[in-house]
Amino acid sequence: MCQLCYGSFPKLAALNDSISKDELQIFSAHFRSNPEALPSIIAEQNIHWPQLLNTQCTTDLQADYTKRGVPFSCLIDPDGKIIEINVHGGDDLVGRIRALMDK
Repeated sequence: MCQLCYGSFPKLAALNDSISKDELQIFSAHFRSNPEALPSIIAEQNIHWPQLLNTQCTTDLQADYTKRGVPFSCLIDPDGKIIEINVHGGDDLVGRIRALMDK
């Protein structure tokens, strides 16, 4: 369990609940997670956004941007362009998202 990742979930949940899905889509990727454990993680963390499961602990996105660990964040604009990589922490991540949305 990634405590840094889970520590950001309450702030991301509040952001997710306060913004239209047309304006923002959050998703989480779980690495090395037991597929059977994912539903309980989602329930315990009160997660209300799409989840990806990757038991191999690597993704093309991570490989493309030479980031191999967690937490890993990536902000993608509505056109699919990656605009920022590796904003860490719940407060920093939420603050950066809000600043970008205010532009």
